[in-house]
Amino acid sequence: MHYLASDSVGVGLTCAIDASEQEPTFGAKKTDVRAYVRGGWQVVTGSMRVPAGVDADLDVSESPGFRAAAGSFGADDLIVVFVTGGEDSASKRSSDSDARDGDGDGDGGSSSTSSSSIVDVVADVVAEKGCRVAVVAVGVKGHDDAIARAETIRATFAAAAETAHRTRRAAERATLATCAIEIDPALGPELGCYEDQSQILSFAPRAVELAVKHVANAVSTGAHVLIGKTFGNRMIDLRVSNAKLFRRAARLIEDLTGVSDVDARVALSRAIHGDPAPAVDDAALDAHVRVATGMRRVVPAATLLATGAPWKDVVDARVAVASGESVRVILTRAGFGGKGGGGEGGASASKRAKTTDAAATSKGAAYQFAF
Repeated sequence: MHYLASDSVGVGLTCAIDASEQEPTFGAKKTDVRAYVRGGWQVVTGSMRVPAGVDADLDVSESPGFRAAAGSFGADDLIVVFVTGGEDSASKRSSDSDARDGDGDGDGGSSSTSSSSIVDVVADVVAEKGCRVAVVAVGVKGHDDAIARAETIRATFAAAAETAHRTRRAAERATLATCAIEIDPALGPELGCYEDQSQILSFAPRAVELAVKHVANAVSTGAHVLIGKTFGNRMIDLRVSNAKLFRRAARLIEDLTGVSDVDARVALSRAIHGDPAPAVDDAALDAHVRVATGMRRVVPAATLLATGAPWKDVVDARVAVASGESVRVILTRAGFGGKGGGGEGGASASKRAKTTDAAATSKGAAYQFAF
């Protein structure tokens, strides 16, 4: 999945934040969800250098980053193009005003020029590769033309998708999704965002970025739910890349298996280090995190180990989760949740779930998750 947001640097950074969250949250690969920002690393980190710990060839710029990555796209790739007007439209209006007053050079069109060029690149990629594409427009009512421009962009992509189908680069017509969100500035004072309409220009970019974050979060979360990276409402395939996620992983294992916190941490340590596993000291979790950060499917393996037979051996548990199947399928077959596994495992898992629900209700915590 690939996010593009040419019209606003702030929106581009919002997309970059969402993309960066996928690896620790869902155990995703760095290339599963990517964001491309006008200006590349210079905008993201303030330096043209690739940050330490990031692959040297991971380019987050629209050009040449997106253009280079597009060479490996296929029909299963999704390109999400955000069309906004919050930040740069305000800048453009200010620049146009300065030009009329004789105080500027009148060069307010660079944003639309950049946007047009990247739209053409996306259209070419869709036509050539048959990729799926989504156009998400987020505009501020009466203050920008984001929604109107999105319709023009959508038509461009529709023509490209038809070309891909006609030339058999795509067996079926490429999926073309559209979404339009219009923010009503009249609600600002009512919601306490600002006091009067004169403050809309400072409010608009933040409102647009928040809306984009909600959309990106829904899309990326939904994608990982669909490919089996969750079990119920639990993000069971998280990457144990810091102390907070180590503790969260231990709680997940405890919740799913019914073992104690101590046993959950022992299982997690075994999945990370193998046998014999070092003890887990809450004040020194960094030693475990350093090893686990580069490993995949640690939590699913630890979950199996915590249940005991038939996964008493670390190697057996690692092999069980190393298949190409989704984590959800693996855990369901193992009897968690009472689906697919049947027998005592399914029944005990169901009993544990009811116990957990009762405990949550007694604490006054009621949560509902729907995808």
